[in-house]
Amino acid sequence: MKARSCYSRRNESNTQRLSGKPNASVYVKDAFHECVISGRGDAVNPGKVGAKAAAHYILEVPGGGSKTVSLRLSAATLTNAFDSFERTSMLMSSMNGSRPYANRR
Repeated sequence: MKARSCYSRRNESNTQRLSGKPNASVYVKDAFHECVISGRGDAVNPGKVGAKAAAHYILEVPGGGSKTVSLRLSAATLTNAFDSFERTSMLMSSMNGSRPYANRR
């Protein structure tokens, strides 16, 4: 499954919305909401750089069902990015006590 789009923004508050003062940056904290919900593609940085990033997936989840999206971030393109993904995830979770995939169907 591939993300429909990837978005990025700065970590600046939307002072225009909060207090009526001009924003220090065009790409503010509520940029993802503005892009996905309001359809404002200009709210996110077209250069795909910034302090925050989001991958936009559209999934159909039946009632009572679930879907899992697995992500691996890397500076390089990986040929087999998910070959050891679950094993690595389980190892990392055993180190911090969480249980990813515990309810996976």
